[in-house]
Amino acid sequence: MNIDTAIQAVRDGFSRTARQQQCRCRFCEGARELANEVERLRAIVDPIEKLREQEGGSVLIICPNPDFAGPNEAVEVCDEWTGWSRRRFTGDTLAEALAAAVKAREDTRETRRT
Repeated sequence: MNIDTAIQAVRDGFSRTARQQQCRCRFCEGARELANEVERLRAIVDPIEKLREQEGGSVLIICPNPDFAGPNEAVEVCDEWTGWSRRRFTGDTLAEALAAAVKAREDTRETRRT
């Protein structure tokens, strides 16, 4: 079973029933927690895969810095669309920093098409 099939099974099966009935049994609570964790991880893994899809592209994940007054998370991307130099993107969460990088990539590609 691949991850997409597993996610869909959680969403479609016992998780939907648990949400509809607001069931609080251990099984249903576990299903909800699993579905939430999978979604959180997909918000990290999917953008990394998008940013790495071109041959030679790289994504550097910077260690969190919660003591800093600015954003807590940062990533650096080096790819054709960055001119093969590292470009830093930040966010309060790793998912936000990665989303900012994906948006910049899409914006750069759109600008080049026009």
